[in-house]
Amino acid sequence: MASLERQPGAAYEIGYDAVPLESVANKARQLPRDYITDSGNDIREEYRAYAEPLAGGPLAGYASLDAAQPEHANFPRGGQ
Repeated sequence: MASLERQPGAAYEIGYDAVPLESVANKARQLPRDYITDSGNDIREEYRAYAEPLAGGPLAGYASLDAAQPEHANFPRGGQ
């Protein structure tokens, strides 16, 4: 089976190779822990630099749920 692999460097370049089908079929790869912040709830800039060329532009941000919580809601804030 043909495979595509991102080459190291700031510019988006790929390399081509052949791999046995059984080594990739029905397999999942998890995001390496090195790309996740120590708090576990965000990505590091290294992953953003890797992923944005693949996505075709900047990765979308997300809203803070604490900021979106109505003041009248009686939920603990800040994970307390």
